[in-house]
Amino acid sequence: MPREVHTSALRRGADVGRWLARWGWVHHIDVALAEIDFGQWDGQGWDAIGEPAVSAWCSDLANHRGHGGESVSMLFERCADWLARTPRSTGCCVVGHAGWINAARRLLRGSGPPVSASDWPSAPGYGERLDLG
Repeated sequence: MPREVHTSALRRGADVGRWLARWGWVHHIDVALAEIDFGQWDGQGWDAIGEPAVSAWCSDLANHRGHGGESVSMLFERCADWLARTPRSTGCCVVGHAGWINAARRLLRGSGPPVSASDWPSAPGYGERLDLG
């Protein structure tokens, strides 16, 4: 089985790839695997963002960009592009972030971006495996 790992450039993903590279794995860093860009909201708790802003985002989850970052639709486009251009038939490991994994999961099931926040799945469990087929 090939020993390849694909990670985002974000530290919590890339560090896993760096460790595996020490054990002989080929490490591919790809910005397309990053978590959604929350812009001005990045690193803030929901209370700090405020209910009006969170409600506006939830009511138009797919397209809202009031935070200055990516919309969920933009995350889905980036994820779909990665899935289309990355050969997975030989097997590889992808270390991703919850938003990206949820987007990949929906895309692989034939679904697009959720319309409302209630359609967004809960975060994958720590160490959960998703078969990208």
